[in-house]
Amino acid sequence: MRLPTGRFCNIVLGGIWLTLATLPLGAIVRWNEAKDQIYVTGSAIWVYDSNIFTNSEGVSDSIIRGSIGAEYRRQAGLIGVNADLSIAIAQFTENEDEGFSNPNMRLEFTKDSGRTTGTLAFSGNRASRADPAANMRTDSWNYGADFRVKYPISDRHSFSGGYDWQRQDYENNQFLVDLNSHSMSADWFYVFSEERDLFSGYRLRLSDTSAGSKFADHSVSAGVAGRLIRGLNGTARMGYQIRKDLVGVADTFLGFNATITGTWNLTRQISLTARFSKDLSVTSTNISAPSKAQRRTSWESCSTASPRVELNTIQITDTIVAPKNITAPRLKPPTTVNCVVSSA
Repeated sequence: MRLPTGRFCNIVLGGIWLTLATLPLGAIVRWNEAKDQIYVTGSAIWVYDSNIFTNSEGVSDSIIRGSIGAEYRRQAGLIGVNADLSIAIAQFTENEDEGFSNPNMRLEFTKDSGRTTGTLAFSGNRASRADPAANMRTDSWNYGADFRVKYPISDRHSFSGGYDWQRQDYENNQFLVDLNSHSMSADWFYVFSEERDLFSGYRLRLSDTSAGSKFADHSVSAGVAGRLIRGLNGTARMGYQIRKDLVGVADTFLGFNATITGTWNLTRQISLTARFSKDLSVTSTNISAPSKAQRRTSWESCSTASPRVELNTIQITDTIVAPKNITAPRLKPPTTVNCVVSSA
């Protein structure tokens, strides 16, 4: 559903700003000896995007985004319950037709005590974003379910496993393909020291599209969590991946994948966070992409006494392998600057 422009959008976004300024921090409703709590959350964001359609034309625009929602938390007994409901609204300065209002829902059951711990979650949301494969902005409904479990074998060794299902259903666009994916993973963790954990694992991901394409991705990886180097904390995982076409049309892809996140605390209130990811993917145009890299750098103010402020730069580079008779698009990597003020 497209957002009506003009006075309605200004009223809603103004209401979000007013909510952030007047709501107290912490739970606003508590009962059952504070075992059940309800929070109201909100955020207001100004964004400058140098390429809102991720195409060669490089159309830029500034965007005002706001979100408001409620969170329910229950911590009583063996199983905890977390439920989130929110709506995100955006207004573009020049390209007003690209404005949107997107709902987001998530229900999660947690087990944090006992020898075996884990989570079971279900989610659904509507997303509006720039698609670098289609060179346009797209709207889609996304649904998901994930199950995670962790079991300690000894003081230093532990095992974790998980299953993840996701579906992406594009809205009002007959040229894009919907995607289903199922992922199963298993990881072994080893406490190397007080500052670092080592881990290794295997992941199987099955993907199928509404156009009839089917793929199986096998990935073996290893990494470290905690202190990466002196002064830099985070998680680094690197591995090798094989993609097989289950229909037998495309070739088998081989390549490396990686996910690296590191944070450097400059002061107690200012930190620098950098993220890099590279993985195989199936694009919305039903093209198998053997390389998708995203680099993100974030300057963040983390003061508890004042609103949170972030400055982000994001660059996405997609290498798309197309059939021999089709020329893969040359993309201009988008750069986005975010200024975030939030209250939770």
